Amino acid sequence: MKNKLRHAGQTLVEFVLILPIFLLLIMGLFDIGRAVLYYAVLNNAAREGTRYAVVQEYSAYESGNCNTAASTVNLNICQKVRDGFAGIGDLQSSTITITHGEDSNEDAIVTISVTFDFVPITPGLNLIGDFTLAADSRMLMTPKAMP
Repeated sequence: MKNKLRHAGQTLVEFVLILPIFLLLIMGLFDIGRAVLYYAVLNNAAREGTRYAVVQEYSAYESGNCNTAASTVNLNICQKVRDGFAGIGDLQSSTITITHGEDSNEDAIVTISVTFDFVPITPGLNLIGDFTLAADSRMLMTPKAMP
């Protein structure tokens, strides 16, 4: 009779020791899934902003950061990128950079770069370091918009 009681207590102690590790592992897997989802949505938002930018008049906007954007077209492009990310998070604290120039064939191109600071919910993961997600999108200007 005594042996059965000792084994029941041993199982409970083993369970209590393994449970925190198991929960951290499961929460870490959820955080990895969240990071992949955020990265996919961030890429899509950058692509939507670039697609919107390539149909704007070439001389209507300038290269620069969305935090210092002066032209209406730049502000609209930045808003388009933020709207593409709206269902997931807030891009107000992120960096959105719009660059236009030429590629090696002298074709007019637009590049939008977006960075986002991902905050994990798993305890202890933020001690490892910052998790910055970055997405770039680059497209040729449409012939109608080119100078």
